[in-house]
Amino acid sequence: MSRLSALICLLLGACVSGFHPAVAIKPYHGAEIVTVPTLHPDGKELSGLLFRTAGSAKGPAVLMMHGCAGAFSKSGKLKARPRFWAEHLSRCGYVVLVLDSFNPRGVRHVCQMLDRPVTPEDDRPYDAISGLRYLQALDQVDAARVALMGWSHGAMSALNAIRVQGRASFRPPPTDFRAAVAFYPGCRRLSGAAYTSAVPLLMLLGGADEWTPARHCVRLANMARGQGASIRVQVYDGAHHSFDHPNLPLRAVTARSSKSASGTRTVHVGTHEAARKRAISAASAFLAHHLGGPAE
Repeated sequence: MSRLSALICLLLGACVSGFHPAVAIKPYHGAEIVTVPTLHPDGKELSGLLFRTAGSAKGPAVLMMHGCAGAFSKSGKLKARPRFWAEHLSRCGYVVLVLDSFNPRGVRHVCQMLDRPVTPEDDRPYDAISGLRYLQALDQVDAARVALMGWSHGAMSALNAIRVQGRASFRPPPTDFRAAVAFYPGCRRLSGAAYTSAVPLLMLLGGADEWTPARHCVRLANMARGQGASIRVQVYDGAHHSFDHPNLPLRAVTARSSKSASGTRTVHVGTHEAARKRAISAASAFLAHHLGGPAE
């Protein structure tokens, strides 16, 4: 669906596929619903859930960027994976912002779309920088200790948000992200271009991931390290896409594809318990090292 078609869909209310009327985020215990001013040319204010820490001292923070299915259900409730990570990071002592890039734009999910109305290359890097500026303005946040975390579509957005090449257009602030963690991003396009990360990056990948194959990210990391980038990669053998989900039985899903006549292909997603535990430990230690917070 083209951007013009998406606009017509939204204006007429005749939404199809991932297009739906905006969902109102439901309150969640221990978090507050917030509005985040945007730097994006579309002018759409973003929304999200903010998890604060106890006390008034300035400390580290983490910005979370959801995958292609969004962070919130059709009823507005926070989904299981972002809920787990937000609570986990909050317990670790971080202020956490779960940023919603979709609902403010009238989109609920984009997983089955070939022509995605919200992209990791052109749209969501603005969201990442908008979220960074929002967190840095909070009284509880040390502006120099904010990390970026993303999953799949959100991980691709994170890679573009911290990419040295061309990122000036997204208007990063003088004080940048301290570090970034990317769960199973799609690296195929970026691995064929010049890529250097502006901040230390940890990529956590599934060795059996057919949706976003690990080999492209390994190639990207090797090339970027040759340019002086600080990138660590963990590949978990046997793990599929969404391996860190708290409870998602392995199943086949239809994903977009530009390589098939139908424009779709079948891939597998689901929890891999061993990989999940190792990834939680790796991400926690990485954040603790770069943000100065505790690791579990």
